[in-house]
Amino acid sequence: MMATYKISYIIQDGEHPGGIVNLNYQPVAGDTIDVGGLLLEVREIFELIPANNDFYYLHATCKIIEA
Repeated sequence: MMATYKISYIIQDGEHPGGIVNLNYQPVAGDTIDVGGLLLEVREIFELIPANNDFYYLHATCKIIEA
């Protein structure tokens, strides 16, 4: 079974309300993620709660690269 990373994200300057996205990899600071056509740079990331089997719950602070 492939791991699922449930990422809650916020945008540093408040230009976007943020949200939740599922990924099949664990993002790290400096990664770029595409959220519905919005390119975000991950600035920091941390675990919200301990993993449950193959589900990981993380929080990311991001910056918009391209809308």
